[in-house]
Amino acid sequence: MYMSEDSTFDLRFLNPFMIYHNTNIRATANSILGLDIEINPWENLVIYGQFVLDEFSLPRELVEVPGANPEAIGYLCGIKGILPLDEGAVFGSFEVALTDPYLYLRDIGDGKQNPGEYGINYVIGIREFTPPVTNISIMEDFLGYEYGNDVVVFNLNGGYTVFDRFRIEGNVFYLLHGTHDMYTLWAIGSNSDPDDPTLVSTPTTTPASSGNHDPASNSRDAVEYTLALGMKGSYQILENLEVYSQADWIYKINPGNFSTNVPVSDLQVTVGASYRL
Repeated sequence: MYMSEDSTFDLRFLNPFMIYHNTNIRATANSILGLDIEINPWENLVIYGQFVLDEFSLPRELVEVPGANPEAIGYLCGIKGILPLDEGAVFGSFEVALTDPYLYLRDIGDGKQNPGEYGINYVIGIREFTPPVTNISIMEDFLGYEYGNDVVVFNLNGGYTVFDRFRIEGNVFYLLHGTHDMYTLWAIGSNSDPDDPTLVSTPTTTPASSGNHDPASNSRDAVEYTLALGMKGSYQILENLEVYSQADWIYKINPGNFSTNVPVSDLQVTVGASYRL
């Protein structure tokens, strides 16, 4: 990911080997390495995994070198399969993900990411237009894993379908989100400093002291837990006409990462129909 303050472009950054150079690249670019693996051990079963590397330290570097960069790594693994049954098929999947507190984030120094400013991170702004008023808002999100940094995610899904007739599906989602978010900054510390970013692990219960766009983030003191239970189904009435419905119940403990906030819940129901030519 490349960025230039004066709107110029350096052709050298098109060289894929630039990722191995750490002299000038941190001032204008942010590099990340990813690995995807998918194995099909049996006909109806797939095992897959993803690994992403943003910051890396050697095994004893964090212990012996004060002020080393924090680990910023993400892991994801899952299994999914489908099994023919009668006229249809049973399907299911289970996925687990863990991201480090400082994955996708930048330090205050070379990245020039001071509180309230944008640095070379993996946060993007998506323009949204809301009719009938000509208001354009910016929805900020990660360019990467949808739940971002400092999370542990479990997702279980399963159901049964008869193709071109009906489909029923259930889902259980559980998320642990620490106090670090997409606007958390990190500054070089020492291994004797309790705020040293190299000492934190997912999910965090105390915020980083180096800064954040949200002033209230300094008061975060707990992991936010989210449980979502969902059920949806569809039925094909005619060849081109299908009706569907979905219900989701969402429950949060420590919403916003504040232990003083009472748990909240929400029930969402959707009913609709689709027609295909």
